[in-house]
This record gives sequence, structure tokens and C-alpha cells, in this order.
Amino acid sequence: MMTLIDTPTIVCPNHNGSFDCTPFCRLCEGEQETNLEELVAQSFSVSWDSCHKIYLNMDLQQHNKMVGYGYELTVLNSNPSLTMQKVEEWYEDSCSLRFIDAVFTEDHNTDKFVTVVPQFFLEEDEEDDD
Repeated sequence: MMTLIDTPTIVCPNHNGSFDCTPFCRLCEGEQETNLEELVAQSFSVSWDSCHKIYLNMDLQQHNKMVGYGYELTVLNSNPSLTMQKVEEWYEDSCSLRFIDAVFTEDHNTDKFVTVVPQFFLEEDEEDDD
């Protein structure tokens, strides 16, 4: 079984790659990078299409959009540890096209998708283990 705790860090989506982070950033606390576990802890909810798309809904607007799009498998993040377990379970049960994106609402209701776990992450390593 693949563990998602070992996913690579990503550039903090709050700063678009610029290095003006401050300790007050709620995602990275000034570290410039963040990871899946931290993003799950900060998410409002998580959604899965029961095939391969897993979304970390980072705010209420994104949560409402996913529910509106028909994502019946949406879990509010009331316990980050349990939510992380659910994300790992869904990832394991997904088809080979699986990925995890964090989705934020920017100014003017613009959706910002940030790839946290790309498609085919560690697929070569899993094939070698068989």
C-alpha cells in the first residue's frame, strides 16, 4: 500500500512562487512550501468522484461547488486525522488516473487548482514492487 505522507512538497499556493511569505500565511507559515497533510488539515472538506479525482476544498465556496457538481462523496473536515485517512483510502481505491488537487477561491470567484499529488505519482515504484 502506498503512503501519501511521503508526497513531495509544493510551492505554497498563497504566494504563487514569490518569496514574500510571512509567518502569518495560514498554509505554510512562512516556509514557502507545504505538503498534502498540511493542506488536508487546512481544508474545509474533501471530495472524490469515485474514480480518480480527489479535491481538497480549501474554502466554503469550493465545498458548495463540489456538492453542486454532484460529488456525493464529500466529507467535511471536522477531524484532520480522519480526513487524511479518508483521502488515503480514496486514493488507494481510485483508478490509475488518480490525482489530488487543492482548490481555492481567489478574487472574483476564480477557482485556483493546485496539483498536490500528480497523476502517476510513484506508479513506477509500485510496478517494481510486484
